[in-house]
Amino acid sequence: MRVVRSRTLRAGAPAVWAVLADPYALPRWWPLARRVEGVGEGGWTVVLGREGGRGVRADQTLEASEPERLRRWALIVPGSPFARIVSSSVTEARLEPGAGTVTMTLALEQKPAGWARLGRPMLRRAAKRQLDAALDGMARCVE
Repeated sequence: MRVVRSRTLRAGAPAVWAVLADPYALPRWWPLARRVEGVGEGGWTVVLGREGGRGVRADQTLEASEPERLRRWALIVPGSPFARIVSSSVTEARLEPGAGTVTMTLALEQKPAGWARLGRPMLRRAAKRQLDAALDGMARCVE
């Protein structure tokens, strides 16, 4: 299942890239990201959850990074709380510069696991909401 959402931001590619390429900035724009830990060249851990609730650790691995163009990271699923829902989850962000703007396209590719295979429409709606909220968050950071 692949979900793609785009938004044109009133900012230059360098400003958007500065936020996108910094894992520590995820809580500023990614939905439910409370904090980021253990950032290294190959990945990081995002603690997800609502304020006051119990956090869930989501280990990420960086798959591709082309400055001001592309950033792709994948959830490390085996042994995680997400393994019952997805067998893989990859997020990709592409930037296309314009005249004083940049179009940011987010794509989320997930392979449902177990019972979640029966709930593809629900997973698709949730992914759309997540990506739209992430694009809104990025707009708040850079505009």
